[in-house]
Amino acid sequence: MSPIYELIFKHQGQLMTKTVQVADASQAWQLGRQRYPHGMRDVVCLDAAAAEPDQQR
Repeated sequence: MSPIYELIFKHQGQLMTKTVQVADASQAWQLGRQRYPHGMRDVVCLDAAAAEPDQQR
């Protein structure tokens, strides 16, 4: 199963996100630049398995 990425882009002055499932970060960037050519800002990989549990005190 391919990893899940968040595309972060600017639209009408606001930061927006779009969740996509692609093979790697390079493909996420390519897709983001195609869909949001003037607003693409960043790509973040969402990996629940790598998340650390919150340890409340």
